[in-house]
Amino acid sequence: MGLSLTLLCGGVFAQNLLTNGSFELDPNGTPYPNNGGADSRSGWRFFAVAGADGSATVSSAAATDGSVGIELVRFSTGLGDSALDKDTVAAREIIPKSMRTYKFLVDVKDGGFLVVSPIFGHWGAVRRWLL
Repeated sequence: MGLSLTLLCGGVFAQNLLTNGSFELDPNGTPYPNNGGADSRSGWRFFAVAGADGSATVSSAAATDGSVGIELVRFSTGLGDSALDKDTVAAREIIPKSMRTYKFLVDVKDGGFLVVSPIFGHWGAVRRWLL
């Protein structure tokens, strides 16, 4: 799964206000630690707990608007929680409310050997994707 998160400020030529919003600060192949702490290089936090074993790796195959993106892999189908976010004191970025315009883009690719991808959940809504 390729993922690119962008937070834009107002105006026609808005800039990305999130640090490393396209994951370009790390070279291709860089793994993000699965420890629940913010990675000091990237400014992002990845975790997978309670049976939700997974990984987050900078990958050129996941690129959308640059040379790399982030590849999220879930190794188990068990219950649990996994996320890539900035929800720690070390990674959180305060952006004034007047400058907030949200644009959330997700590119989903089935990297497995199945014709029908696994179930993809999005905020409680379960979808089957035919890829």
